[in-house]
Amino acid sequence: YKVYDALLHDSLAGMLDGKIKYLSFFAGPSTALREMVTRSPDFIMANLLRDGLSSYVTSGADVKPWISTFRNFFKGGISGGEGVGSYEVLKSSGVIGGYDFGRDSKDFRKEFGRRLKDAGMAGGKGSSRYGWSIGKKIWDKAGEISSKSDAATRMAVYEDVLSKTLAMEGVSRAEAESEAIFQALEVINFGRRGNSTLAKIITAVTPFLNARIQGLDVLYRAGRGRYSSDVSKLAKNRALVSFISRGSLITFSTIAYSLMAHDDEEWKNAGAVAQDDNWIMGGLKIPIPFEVGVIFKLFPERFIRWYNGEADNRKTAQSIKRAFVSTFEFNAFGAQITKPLMEAMMNYSWFTGQPIVPLYLEKGRTPGKQSRPSTDLTGLSGMFPE
Repeated sequence: YKVYDALLHDSLAGMLDGKIKYLSFFAGPSTALREMVTRSPDFIMANLLRDGLSSYVTSGADVKPWISTFRNFFKGGISGGEGVGSYEVLKSSGVIGGYDFGRDSKDFRKEFGRRLKDAGMAGGKGSSRYGWSIGKKIWDKAGEISSKSDAATRMAVYEDVLSKTLAMEGVSRAEAESEAIFQALEVINFGRRGNSTLAKIITAVTPFLNARIQGLDVLYRAGRGRYSSDVSKLAKNRALVSFISRGSLITFSTIAYSLMAHDDEEWKNAGAVAQDDNWIMGGLKIPIPFEVGVIFKLFPERFIRWYNGEADNRKTAQSIKRAFVSTFEFNAFGAQITKPLMEAMMNYSWFTGQPIVPLYLEKGRTPGKQSRPSTDLTGLSGMFPE
């Protein structure tokens, strides 16, 4: 087709590619893993905590970390949203509700038909099996709550951008809403895929790879002063100062936390992965945002603890290496359909950077005896993130 309108071309790009042969088969394990992980309550809670702090640093929006996110999540009920103006606008614009479609291509016709039936707008009946019907409703509700946890931070950014843009002279309501919707999407745009068929295949078969790419892209642009949702910070130096100053707040808070809890038994008893990926205090583990947390929390904390003699060179190097591997690395062998088998064959976890079966369990024991109390009986623990 010849398309002469640039905006029409951009809106159609990627929609007419068709299905890639056998992709659904190879992407199946990755899709199943993503669906199960994103519906779990601990992921939903961690998502709220991470997104609120990460967008505060990278977006430059005038939002209150965590407070704005949780307030929006609980608007209209525990799953938050319905009846709230910003939620309805973002939902009707496709920013909210397209979370599943943003990850990989699906059969849109079947999905759209299912939603019409759920709304009573199409004929046909679902499964008559009562247990299956209840399970499906629970599954769909968990997915809805997960999408709304992603929406909470976007709503805060939307409201901030809208109010500031409307205050500008000569800007109409429609223009302000368009800008606010765009900036809410840009918090992290899961739908951005590019036109490379190879990239689409790799991101479909590797769980959370596209989210990592988009997160790094936002971090790169914010770190170069090329991204800010705040119209008053569009100048490169103002956007960069905002990014560094907000990130520094995390760093200074982490330094104070490290000095305060340098002899805390709770921190010492936690594993290295838990120490790096969380702020541990008062019996709580507060997860750090991925890319922003590694730069402004993990690196400074490990340096302080190394400087104070709490961690030796080996432990410090292992933490930094693990941070790069789990957060910044692009693993060419990360396809979920083969990764668990490869890790089992190599006896090595790419997530932790450690042997799956430690040497003290492997030596002198048969495979059936190489287990700990935390080892699950199914033998499938290697398929899921720790």
